[in-house]
Amino acid sequence: MKMLYNIIVVILFPVLVFSMTADELLQHIDNRRFYESISYKAIMKIHFENETLEKHLNIYVKGNKKAYLEIVYPPEEKGTRYLKLKDAMWIYFPTADDVIRISGHMLRQSMFGSDLSYEDASSVKKLGDLYNTTYDTSLSNDTMYVLDLTAKKKDVSYYKRKLYIKKDGLLIGKMELYARSGKLLRTMEFGEYKKYGSIYVPMKMEVKDEVRENSYTDIILLNVKIGVILPDRMFTKSYLRRKS
Repeated sequence: MKMLYNIIVVILFPVLVFSMTADELLQHIDNRRFYESISYKAIMKIHFENETLEKHLNIYVKGNKKAYLEIVYPPEEKGTRYLKLKDAMWIYFPTADDVIRISGHMLRQSMFGSDLSYEDASSVKKLGDLYNTTYDTSLSNDTMYVLDLTAKKKDVSYYKRKLYIKKDGLLIGKMELYARSGKLLRTMEFGEYKKYGSIYVPMKMEVKDEVRENSYTDIILLNVKIGVILPDRMFTKSYLRRKS
């Protein structure tokens, strides 16, 4: 009788646990994290070897193609600005009064020495538009759903993502980012979610570049505003060079 009970539990477990399809769960997650516009302040602490560097940023994002970032601390980097339009980014350096352009694979490089890439910091695309989704039943348990995401197209930053979703609240607790080869490239952990209308924003994140040793980056979000009106002039190269 005990053996029969165990067989029934094994057969019914996927039905009981996965009442939503993997695609439906990802769509639900996307809808709760996707916004038309956002502005916030971020404190970034970059831990490398025995050193910690702190940077303060003002960040503005409009749609899924426009992002503007500005460093306000430390003093020697104050006024350094970043503009992303579609798949290209421009960086303004006030000390040289110069703008340089980065695009393509360069967007996947470390953003001012942190564990975050330029693209990681400015992309707000819905994951469901980029990835096919399945459950990882070997890792899912009583408290966590685990989703395997595989790229639909070639021009994505990461060929595969693994999402660890807390059943209590259906919010992403951790995300692993992989290359096509299967090599783990980055790990992101999210915490202290705050709700803004129907949108959930993690107020604390930890990002680890798995390719380099003894390094991780903490990010704290402050003064988050969802649905804020952002003027189009903010997302222009002339705005980068403005005098303030």
